[in-house]
Amino acid sequence: MEDLEKIIRNTHFSVGEASFATVGSFWKDIVAFYKNNRIYYITEGFADLYLRGEKVRLEAGNLYFIPAYSVVTANCTVFLSHYYIHFEADKSLSSFFESLMFDQTVPARAGDEGLFQSVIDNVKIQPPTISSLLILNGTLQLLLSRFFSRAYFVDYSLFRFSEITSFIDNHLNDAITVKELAKIANLNETYFTHAFNKCMGITPMQYVINKKINYAMTLLNNGSHRVRDVAYQLGFKDEFYFSRLFKKKTGISPSRFMTSNKM
Repeated sequence: MEDLEKIIRNTHFSVGEASFATVGSFWKDIVAFYKNNRIYYITEGFADLYLRGEKVRLEAGNLYFIPAYSVVTANCTVFLSHYYIHFEADKSLSSFFESLMFDQTVPARAGDEGLFQSVIDNVKIQPPTISSLLILNGTLQLLLSRFFSRAYFVDYSLFRFSEITSFIDNHLNDAITVKELAKIANLNETYFTHAFNKCMGITPMQYVINKKINYAMTLLNNGSHRVRDVAYQLGFKDEFYFSRLFKKKTGISPSRFMTSNKM
């Protein structure tokens, strides 16, 4: 419980952008694999978001929390009017999201429009002031709390490996080995691999690769990195092996990912 309290108390958010928009069929070209977390407040219309393994219908009168890189595509046949907030959170909180089952959809409340408008107004203040930063962080925490009122841990023993997952997050540019991780955990490699797999549902190296691919999306998303450079930066000695892993996880090649994010 102390680890959980530490994560919540020390988490900080960075709002990338916030606004109100009406979108149509073109939305599918810009919504996929976005690097930030998103909160939507739908005011009119509807659309479908296709996440990995599920479809979410966006409808008027609801708020939606969409984790980063979870959207594969969208289908908006008519129109969708919505407030949106794009934000980044500390890496520790991102791992926290992954360990929880929570409500992705909650009903809108009276006053929600005012909360979103407050975020929109304060994100425009540049350079940010102490007041605007406090308002943005506080309002975002208030909105997020709505999605976690009934949250529960899929496996609370995740925190047993919090030191390991933090190390991985901070060393994604390195060639991380199981031997290195086991040493940090003060366990032999065989037992560490078994315990990690039992807790997380995947092996340590699968977890490392998933994290590296997510980070690769961020690097490729800004359009200034070549696929080969990203592969080498993340510790892959073979760019073709990296490309195969990337396509296996995301469904598209790194080069196509870069092209789709320029549309």
